[in-house]
Amino acid sequence: MNAAKSADSARAESADPLAAALDVLGDRWSLRVLDALAAGGARFGEIEAHLGGIAPNVLSARLRQLADAGLVDAVAYSRRPVRLSYRLTERGAALGPVIEALRAWSADALGVGSAPVHLACGTPLASSWWCPVCERVVRDLGADAPERL
Repeated sequence: MNAAKSADSARAESADPLAAALDVLGDRWSLRVLDALAAGGARFGEIEAHLGGIAPNVLSARLRQLADAGLVDAVAYSRRPVRLSYRLTERGAALGPVIEALRAWSADALGVGSAPVHLACGTPLASSWWCPVCERVVRDLGADAPERL
């Protein structure tokens, strides 16, 4: 990451957590790379084949960016030539529910699917914020959320 980008990221982090997240995840491919790794580790060629249409230099850059952000680990499986396999870190895996929520939102908006369904009863699932101390769903984030402009 260059110095200007790093300075921009530091400013964004201190000012707006959403802007900081978008610095890392807001391009066309990053969330799709993370999604490709959700089922387990994969080699470069496997990720490239799963995504379809991503240029090798773009995939290399995204993997490096995601590794720098602590979302992906690169593990060498060959020394000569150096070859890497990639896997999600705990922090990267924590984005799974976010990716699934975006997938459900997009499917609904495009009219091509619906929310995930609870297999036991067939009811569409809904996302919500849960307070583990109060043991209840928080429905109104307006009173509990940080101030937003």
